[in-house]
Amino acid sequence: MSLAEGCSSTLKTSASALLQSQDMKTVLMLQARYGDKKWRLPGGRRTEGETLGQAAERCLLRETGLERHVWQALVLDSRTREAEPTKGEGLHVVFYGGFFTKEKGQPLILPESASDSYGAIALIRYDQLSDHCTPLTMRRVDHARRAQRLRQGIPLLTNGHYE
Repeated sequence: MSLAEGCSSTLKTSASALLQSQDMKTVLMLQARYGDKKWRLPGGRRTEGETLGQAAERCLLRETGLERHVWQALVLDSRTREAEPTKGEGLHVVFYGGFFTKEKGQPLILPESASDSYGAIALIRYDQLSDHCTPLTMRRVDHARRAQRLRQGIPLLTNGHYE
């Protein structure tokens, strides 16, 4: 393969947000209605013209009803064509979405805008998360939590400017 061929593929980009409880024992997750029906972080594909941060913010609002400004990338996950031939090459970024707090007794409610794609929203205990999600999602959450805990996130720049 020539250098030009290696650079000509279209990279599919997606983003998600990690939101945890204040004690960092639970993670906000959504249960998919499609595919393996496993639990996922709120997020999705970047649309043309939007930044990865904007994609994470848009998906977070649509899927959870929460409006947050994301400014720090915790994980950059590069997907190779060999790993997932049907999806092709891609880049997924997990952003820091902050802490999630809810009033005692107040239920988490899945917004209508997310009901076609997701069946449930929940705070899932981190020590039980591997029972509910794919190994890929678990690895992303692990690394994102570690980066957030150690304050080792990556500042988000768009066209060289801090957002």
